[in-house]
Amino acid sequence: MSGRGSRMLHETARQLTDRQTQMLRFLLAHRLATTSQLARLYRQEHATAASALRQTTRALKRMEQLHLVRTLDRRIGGAKAGSTGLVWSLTEPGARLLHLVHGVGTSRRYRTAEPSPLFTEHTLAVTELAVRLYDAQHTGLIEDVTVQAEPHCWRRYLGPHGVPLTVKPDLAATTTTAEYVYEWFWEIDQGSENPARVVDRCHQYAVYRQQGIEQRERGVFPAVVWIASTSKRAQLLRHHLDRTTGLPDGMFTITTIDQLPTLLTEGTGALTSTIRGGRKEDHE
Repeated sequence: MSGRGSRMLHETARQLTDRQTQMLRFLLAHRLATTSQLARLYRQEHATAASALRQTTRALKRMEQLHLVRTLDRRIGGAKAGSTGLVWSLTEPGARLLHLVHGVGTSRRYRTAEPSPLFTEHTLAVTELAVRLYDAQHTGLIEDVTVQAEPHCWRRYLGPHGVPLTVKPDLAATTTTAEYVYEWFWEIDQGSENPARVVDRCHQYAVYRQQGIEQRERGVFPAVVWIASTSKRAQLLRHHLDRTTGLPDGMFTITTIDQLPTLLTEGTGALTSTIRGGRKEDHE
């Protein structure tokens, strides 16, 4: 990058508020987010949800003028959704600013091509999960949360004959309640995949667990939770897993996003027979 380009990005960075920089970081980590999702991240800092939405919209529009973010052609909810349905992503200058000024991301060229509808839908569903996890902390449902997005949440392991493989959760998280610390791998199922592919993914997790990598590093293997698009879809996936041999009992939880508060406060034991987590004092 030329010296002039570097100076311009530093000057642009000085024009941003802390919140705008946080939004850029969130978009770098999660790739896509709607105006509504970004506003909900900062709801606790405003008197009303409407105020949070107005301030977020204003901040995004300013960053758009600075060519740091852009909106996708597709709007969630159609034209009736207004600005709340706009889908935002980083631009290449936005990604360069984060790397040059704040040392996050990489120096590789940031891809800004218009994503497919299927990719957009899935990515926004993962973003929604992340927003709800942060909201659970902001509202006091849990004490603390740490979220890892792709690809940082992916895990390498050795398959048969020493072949390097990767298990790729959509999101990983550590959540803390008054009594427990829970480790999670999250998978978002939009109902478009053949259930057999979900079963295959579960086998990958089972093989990865057998190697004890997570247990050595964190003391426990994370709960693997599939968030299904509907209750009917969750029942279908559960049916396929129940009919599959070779998967450890209680290792996988299949539910819907509406059950998230119960999971975060009570663990998977509230929905299945097995709790995956450790007492808080064991992590301190």
